[in-house]
Amino acid sequence: MKKVWRYIIENKFAYLWIALLLSIVNVGQLILPMIVERTIAYIKVFTTTIHINTNLFIEQPYSSISPLYINTGYFIKDWIPSLPGWYFKSLYIAYKPAFDTSFLLRYAGYYFLIALVIVSVRFWYSSLIRKKALAFVYKVQTDLFDQYLELPDSFFQTHEIGDLMARANNDTISVRRFLVMGLVAAFDIVFMGGCSLVIMFLKSPELTMTVTIPLLILIFVSRVMGRKIHELYKKIQNAFGEITTRIRETLIGMNVIKTFVRESYYKQLFVNACTEYKFMNISLAKLMGLFGPAINLVVTLSVILVYVYGGYLVIQKKLTIEALVAYSMYISMLSWPMMAFGFVVNMYQRALISSNRIDEIMYIPTVKKSQKLSLTPQLEKIQLEIKHLDYTYPDVENSRQVLQNISLKISPNTITGITGPTGSGKTTLINLLLRIWEPRMNQIFLNDYDITTLDLDFLHKQFAYVPQISFLFSNTIKENLLFSNPSISDEKMRAYCQIAGLIKDIEQFPNQFETLIGERGITLSGGQKQRMAIARALIAERPILILDDCFSAVDPETEEQMINQLKEHLTISKQSCIMVSHRVSALSWCHQIAVIRKGTVSELGTHQSLIENKQSYYYRLYQKQYLEGMQRLNNGSV
Repeated sequence: MKKVWRYIIENKFAYLWIALLLSIVNVGQLILPMIVERTIAYIKVFTTTIHINTNLFIEQPYSSISPLYINTGYFIKDWIPSLPGWYFKSLYIAYKPAFDTSFLLRYAGYYFLIALVIVSVRFWYSSLIRKKALAFVYKVQTDLFDQYLELPDSFFQTHEIGDLMARANNDTISVRRFLVMGLVAAFDIVFMGGCSLVIMFLKSPELTMTVTIPLLILIFVSRVMGRKIHELYKKIQNAFGEITTRIRETLIGMNVIKTFVRESYYKQLFVNACTEYKFMNISLAKLMGLFGPAINLVVTLSVILVYVYGGYLVIQKKLTIEALVAYSMYISMLSWPMMAFGFVVNMYQRALISSNRIDEIMYIPTVKKSQKLSLTPQLEKIQLEIKHLDYTYPDVENSRQVLQNISLKISPNTITGITGPTGSGKTTLINLLLRIWEPRMNQIFLNDYDITTLDLDFLHKQFAYVPQISFLFSNTIKENLLFSNPSISDEKMRAYCQIAGLIKDIEQFPNQFETLIGERGITLSGGQKQRMAIARALIAERPILILDDCFSAVDPETEEQMINQLKEHLTISKQSCIMVSHRVSALSWCHQIAVIRKGTVSELGTHQSLIENKQSYYYRLYQKQYLEGMQRLNNGSV
């Protein structure tokens, strides 16, 4: 909850103003019973026969008696009827004063005016506090999103995406509710509850001491219930994250689920998650269902004590009837802070769990925050060098060493091919070059600069990356292509699409570059997605182009055309290129080829030198693909 309190302190003037408005509302509510008490006292005068012993007015004309002030708790002025010519030494008079309607109308007007002020001010502070709460949620969500953008890839491999979405949505809502309803209720507990007790004590210390005895029960109840609510709500939030994960996973993999007829299995997984979430919420509802009546019982006991013991004090003439009525109104007012106590405990525990879940993400150290040096040097003719690189995946139990003693030099304006068996560490090496995974110091250099000392954004701007799985946004083709370089001209964009072998496909769409491709490019084929990703990387115009097995969904003819155009483009642009592939046809034109097996560079050389070594892995790969190509040719499939 540190962020919540820090936010309140940062906006202290706004919250002080809200507190002032809340005070006005509470003061107004505290005045209302006083008005009722005065009104009842006034009415009581006119429903009671007043007896006056006039021994005080010995041998005076009755008409000369001064105005009589009858003190019944308030000064009420009335005249004794004139009896001209009557003299007396002692006279006992019984009469009822005349009723004054204007008094009641005046106090009814006061009551209505105060009630109107209460309603108006409530609307005012409600709007202000909701505005500040929404501003807090906006800040937290944007900060959380920024944090997600800066977290390393390793984080997302160990955390469920659905749970991360729940933290940005459901948890921020819980904190917002506390900032709105929780703070108002907490203020009422302190201000209205405290003032009500003080006023009650001033009216009757004896009755107040008796009535507040049941309040001590709340201390025990709130501590026990608060602890249980805290534990249960933490489980509920985690269960909600599991539901979000199941929904996301099912929607993304819908084609696979339907293909393998696994709808019933995933439905059962979702039902199980929802059932667990339901029963946890039922348990919380039962707990709150017990908490609420327990507080109501305390309130009821207090009210009973007011009427029983308060009635006794009225009979004993230690308390007036109007004071008892006002007292009962104050005890009713006190019942809200008492009931709000449980409400605040519940809201606070929910907000505390949610805030802690958000803080768990916010306090994870990112590369940018933990990096001591963030250099942005002027780089020309970039040379990339890897020296004795070792790597083991962090936070993975019993993880083996993925890369061992990797050494490789990539000169400016050259094309380097990387191949090897599946799982040998090729993509891991690329991730380390891009610092998606963080390498150790003094192992990867860019023009003699250790990449761990370079500013991360600066480093990323040196590379244009096409990953194995092409990700496209739910937008138009043009917006996806210009994602890496929005300022590029349409002429250049079309030229790069031509190099990627994409221009003919785009021209076949009704809206061409303005065609919407759907979420993750669902309307495109696998080959079209890969070619669009290649075009996007070329449009970026970065010094080093990295192609990670991005020809796997492209037919051999299109692949050959793309490679020829890429060679020409790289020669003209003087870009360096790192190509990861299993296809010899894609690697044969590289200046050097590194074969990675079991995490080490087992072979390094040109295409020609590697196939001359009949014992090499590359030669066996070449022979296998050559024979497969000849077989397809003989079968007429090529």
